[in-house]
Amino acid sequence: MQWIRSALLGGALATVTACSITNRLGLTEPEARRPETAATDDGGFAPWPDWLALGPRSFEERVEALAAQPKPWLLARQGLTQLVEALGQPGLPATRAAVLLAHAAAAGDEAAREALLTRLERRAYAPSRSEAAGDIVAAAALGAHTGAAKVAARLAELVTGPRPHPELDVRVECAAAVLGAQRDEVVPFLLAVLRAETPAQGALDWPRTTSLAWAKLRAADALAVRAGQAHEFRPDASWQDQMDAADSIEAALREGY
Repeated sequence: MQWIRSALLGGALATVTACSITNRLGLTEPEARRPETAATDDGGFAPWPDWLALGPRSFEERVEALAAQPKPWLLARQGLTQLVEALGQPGLPATRAAVLLAHAAAAGDEAAREALLTRLERRAYAPSRSEAAGDIVAAAALGAHTGAAKVAARLAELVTGPRPHPELDVRVECAAAVLGAQRDEVVPFLLAVLRAETPAQGALDWPRTTSLAWAKLRAADALAVRAGQAHEFRPDASWQDQMDAADSIEAALREGY
């Protein structure tokens, strides 16, 4: 299951799994309990009683089963409330809540989509990437909905607006979603990320950090998809190699315009 890869590269939001997300973002999870039936009320879905205690594979299987249901499912009121509250918690609760809300949004649940957007618009600071994981997942999930002009516009505000998201990784993921909607106002920001901490670096509009590998590679992936060609950018390469790869990506984008 490679949801995080397919979503980040602009693929359809087909199957969302906490297993792949937590592996990539470095989260740890407790062992699974005995599976229980998904709880529902008012004809909608609410998280299973043990949704936070499940091990990664068990949670993945539950989510796959939900996605395989013949009818689109919506969140019950109590389920939406529970997941929105979990979005505000660091690490695993926020990540799994974002996964479930993403599935609901993909099934047409507007309240779930709005919950993900509202969470991002709070512009929450996180001291580590693992604690920002829920917001990264939320931004990636919304990449499947950026065809709606209002969604793309709100995400763009988190990238290029007067109050961008304070977490660079989250901001980069928002930019990738906006770029996937064929909106190119985020291109200069993503190119700036590629050139950060090299002699080609310009003025930064985010707090300086040297933990840029994930953000740089994500930016390169998104820009390459928009340009319609593969890239050779490596965040651990020499300054010169990084600058050359960034220049190559920028040239490919210009040729495509």
